[in-house]
Amino acid sequence: DKKLNEYIKKYNFIKKIVASNSSLEYQKTLYGDEFLKDVFVIPAGIDSEKNLNTKQTPTKVIDCLIYFKKRKDSELNMLLDFLENKNLDYKVLKYGHYKNKTLEKLAKKSSFGIILDKTESQGFAIQKIMSTNLPLIVWDYKINNYEGYDLAGTSVPFWDDTCGIKIDSEKELKENFDNFINKLDLYSPIDFVKNNLTYESFAENIFDHFSDENN
Repeated sequence: DKKLNEYIKKYNFIKKIVASNSSLEYQKTLYGDEFLKDVFVIPAGIDSEKNLNTKQTPTKVIDCLIYFKKRKDSELNMLLDFLENKNLDYKVLKYGHYKNKTLEKLAKKSSFGIILDKTESQGFAIQKIMSTNLPLIVWDYKINNYEGYDLAGTSVPFWDDTCGIKIDSEKELKENFDNFINKLDLYSPIDFVKNNLTYESFAENIFDHFSDENN
């Protein structure tokens, strides 16, 4: 990253892509405002419009899919106890211990998901889950420890209220869970992915930002 900045200073035709606004803020904190004119937020696509427009209504045989990455085991155990007390079954996918096909398969078979993750620059696995139209509860993580800095971040850099809900604590989980479950049919994260995270939108953004007309 530092080497790329040296080239940006030297050549005006070199630009930098970052995955999200959180990543843009990291650039500002680490290198100052002078580089921001040459940095563009362009998230990578995670699926094609064609695939996302395929109508699929697989049978839901799992209540909850939990995606667990780099958080405390005590937090995961609390979630498992909570779900068991609700008489809900679950599957846990731990980062680094599953295949991508398994993630997509289980997401399609689940009724809802819970994300227990640290900060992400984009969050491909979470967005792949969203592309299966699985409503999500995200136990958000907001501090990224990087290069000696405590930088503001989030577990889901690309998100809106159609995808599910975000919580910050066990207390918020308990307060909002039943209402979330009662409204599962109202969430549609696949539409958010269609509008923001397709291969086609990625290509369009690249051409928009790097065309001769604009640079």
